[in-house]
Amino acid sequence: MTVEDIADYPYLTRKEFVTCMNQFVDRYGSAMAAVSETATSSSSSSSLADPASVRIVPGVTTPYLQITTTLRSHPCTPNIANNDQGDIEDRGNESGAGDIEDIEDADPCPPPPTAQSPGPTGHIDYHIVYSATWRVPTMYLRATHNGAMVLSTSEITRLLVSDRKVRGAIRAVDFGGALGIQDHPELGTPFMWLHPCHTATMLGAVVSPRDGVSVGTAEYLAAWISLIGPAVGLALPSVAV
Repeated sequence: MTVEDIADYPYLTRKEFVTCMNQFVDRYGSAMAAVSETATSSSSSSSLADPASVRIVPGVTTPYLQITTTLRSHPCTPNIANNDQGDIEDRGNESGAGDIEDIEDADPCPPPPTAQSPGPTGHIDYHIVYSATWRVPTMYLRATHNGAMVLSTSEITRLLVSDRKVRGAIRAVDFGGALGIQDHPELGTPFMWLHPCHTATMLGAVVSPRDGVSVGTAEYLAAWISLIGPAVGLALPSVAV
């Protein structure tokens, strides 16, 4: 695997994005499948989804990366009042042009007194798509829970992010305001998505060539997921360097 420099980090060309995807699959594909086979429940996990498969999908304009995971039920009874309020806020904001309200910070489901192994209740498709406008990857996702498509921002955050501290961090960086519904640019169907307007700024703040540190094509998507993933319950397994 030949690691290439990124000419204008944190921005990517289409060609660089495709190279990043291929090297990401080479490095993480087998490890993510292995995590799926040995997945266990953990009260410290920030995600209820176990990485299962990763593949490159041909697109209309540009190929994109698809990560499919299993959604597991939350091991407790949710606070219905809190969820209803969040859904009301989401429906009101999704129907208008304004930003979506901040996600409720209170934990609707405290940890259970005894550890349980939650069973699968659906699946999540994460699509990492190249944005020609912003010149960075963009996260699109679609979740199915108990046979129904999840289209509420508060509900999808509750399902995917079980850790209250992580949800608080999402609110602090305004991921709640950036999460919405958008037609998938390669499929033309509605997906949840994270607006990429702050992506380049965040990547540049973490690693900057001005500091003598560079990110090559082999590390770019892993670095990007480490920043974006916690907001949507996506984490990467450890792999040997």
